[in-house]
Amino acid sequence: MKVKPKPYCMIDSKKWFAVYTRPRTEKKVADNLSRRKIETYCPLNRVTRQWSDRRKIIYEPLFTSYVFVKAAEKDLAALKQTDGIINIVYFLNRPAVIKDSEINAIKRFLNENTNVKLEKTSVTVSDNVRILN
Repeated sequence: MKVKPKPYCMIDSKKWFAVYTRPRTEKKVADNLSRRKIETYCPLNRVTRQWSDRRKIIYEPLFTSYVFVKAAEKDLAALKQTDGIINIVYFLNRPAVIKDSEINAIKRFLNENTNVKLEKTSVTVSDNVRILN
């Protein structure tokens, strides 16, 4: 009797996903997940704040209400039980996977730049744009 070899089973590798958090809980969520040995990335922007009596350098999340998590897709449901996480970011009805190169690009950018400010600009398909850098 001939025995069929078992089909090759692909290991569910870890990928980067974005989780949507309650407002102003990004650092706390990242810390909670890190204590559970889950790799996270919460890009922090170095900003100088001016008060009436002093200036202070603080680190605030670059993307408000978002934290990046490196996990297997099968573990995402359990992540949603974490205090502060509202949901996983989806694209086309599937958890949105973020490429390692994109995470690395954000890290490189923040290492090279400080006091970064994100601005939302509405752009339509017919608009002309100029890329300066």
